[in-house]
Amino acid sequence: MTGNPSNRREREWLARRNEILEAAAGLYAELGYAGTTMQAIAERADFSVGYLYRHFESKLAIATALADREIAAYERISDELHRSGLRPLATYRLLMERLCEHLVTRHELVRVFARETLLQRLPERSSRIAKFRRLDVELLKGAYAAGELPLMDFDLLSAVLSGVFDNLMMTLAEEDDPEAMRRIPGLVFQFVLEPLTRRAAGGDPRKEASDAQHHRTEA
Repeated sequence: MTGNPSNRREREWLARRNEILEAAAGLYAELGYAGTTMQAIAERADFSVGYLYRHFESKLAIATALADREIAAYERISDELHRSGLRPLATYRLLMERLCEHLVTRHELVRVFARETLLQRLPERSSRIAKFRRLDVELLKGAYAAGELPLMDFDLLSAVLSGVFDNLMMTLAEEDDPEAMRRIPGLVFQFVLEPLTRRAAGGDPRKEASDAQHHRTEA
């Protein structure tokens, strides 16, 4: 008994599309986005240029598809963890850790997108990313309700956390060691969230810092 021919053709089409995307990702990493041509992508994927254009109308369309694939991976991670039942800040940290695990496997592509600010050329994808910001705000509000964070402007806090994460990602993507990106969650918590959790627990991080400086001066 044979399978549905239309389903088989669709699978073959998707498989070839993925081959093109992987070829493009490799070339973007080696040559940069600007230095990569459709001809080079076709040759790397072992297809004709004409066949390549049947899948993608331009180099930017390929970059868009690559961005969509990475965003979809993050969406799967986010959907899974938002149903985990963990405490809000534990969920937030695990979300960052899982995302960084994925970024490690896509290190070279992350470097290309960071260097050439490709996402800024893809406004529709930026709006999809904005959805994650809204989910983050809900997590942060949940952390306040659970006593993990003090009351504040959680939209602003989400923007700060997103900015810190993105800048660390762009900086650490330049490291030769992809594993460097695993440091991001710890740094975000150390410099942004842990002082806030101490404040929520009744500690004043500014006083702690002043006391520590005072002890160092006396020593």
